[in-house]
Amino acid sequence: MTRVPPISCPSLAETIPMPEQGRADAYGGLVAEVGVYDNPSAQEQGVMGLNVTEANTLIVGAPQSGKTNLLQTVICSLAMKYSADQVNFYLIDFGSLVLKNYEGLDHVGGVVLPDEDEKVKNLFRMLNQEVAERKRRFAGEGVSSFASRLEAGLGGVPQIVVVIDNFTAFRETYLMENDILLPLLRDGLSVGISFAIASSQTSGIGYRYLSFIGERVAFRCNDTSDLNMLFGSFRGMPQQIPGRAYISKDNGILETQVYLSSEGEREIDRTESIQQFVSRMCALGDGVRAPGIPEVPEVVTQAYVYDHFGIEIAQDAKFDVDGLFHMD
Repeated sequence: MTRVPPISCPSLAETIPMPEQGRADAYGGLVAEVGVYDNPSAQEQGVMGLNVTEANTLIVGAPQSGKTNLLQTVICSLAMKYSADQVNFYLIDFGSLVLKNYEGLDHVGGVVLPDEDEKVKNLFRMLNQEVAERKRRFAGEGVSSFASRLEAGLGGVPQIVVVIDNFTAFRETYLMENDILLPLLRDGLSVGISFAIASSQTSGIGYRYLSFIGERVAFRCNDTSDLNMLFGSFRGMPQQIPGRAYISKDNGILETQVYLSSEGEREIDRTESIQQFVSRMCALGDGVRAPGIPEVPEVVTQAYVYDHFGIEIAQDAKFDVDGLFHMD
């Protein structure tokens, strides 16, 4: 007897472990596979992807709703699909500090924590220099954007993804007097620099940021106005299930269950799972690492000066208080 097909797809599972993802072609942009969406109107379910080449991403939700897990899922998916010479991460963790666990990943150029003021300044100085250098390089190559380079099959320039967890704390510390983020949101996408930002609320973000953010994700929020800010006039709220979110896609809003980035009941188990992932990815790599955030080391050696400035100095050279080396 032939069974009548169901009139709707089954409900999304409440927990979906992150599947293995093989290497992918970067043509068309780098896409992070982050979960499974449900589209009832089309009776369709499928893999939800976030194209980090095409758009900046904003993630909003109440505490413990799944924001940090989604950031981790973006990192893990892109690290599995693309090599360290195709995508680099710079992680700003003002939240749970769990992103610190990814510091050993070849794709990660550095992790910035709340008390590292100089590191924040150096990172944004480096990013602005990268924007200027890439614009000059692309002009010389005859292409107008990073996406055009990918379509032309040109390599040698990785996608840069800057991840910010707990935007509210970051904004209060660094953006109140001098907004170092907005110019990069505006100019970065065209040269292959994108942002994935997580915040507990939309207040303080405003339309000046939203106008440069194409991918919008809402977990369960404390205030329905947050969803209206993200999606316009919108009624509804994701179910109170960790990892359940609404994501704007193809002029629609789809319910999505985000993959669980690391497994384990206890935090220590999840941390061990992350460390195992990092070790596995490094073992599969070819030794290429993302450029580090520029820092002045506690001890300036001859090797450091040569590596960073191309200057050879004598063994008995010393440095004065202004950072200039001299001979006795």
